[in-house]
Amino acid sequence: MTFAMRWFSASLTLSLCALGLGSAEDQPVKIDVHWEKVVRISETSPTLQVVVNPPLRRGTPVHDNA
Repeated sequence: MTFAMRWFSASLTLSLCALGLGSAEDQPVKIDVHWEKVVRISETSPTLQVVVNPPLRRGTPVHDNA
């Protein structure tokens, strides 16, 4: 890394810290949850992914049950 690149990186880091972007003094975010309000109903369905491996191939004792 050249001197110019190191200087630019260091000055950018210091500038961001000076702007407060790296500050740990930010106020916590307050989130209000309204459990009685329906926004969306989930329409997912449970699934099972079966990856064919030797014990599940046709002709094995567990194939038909699986």
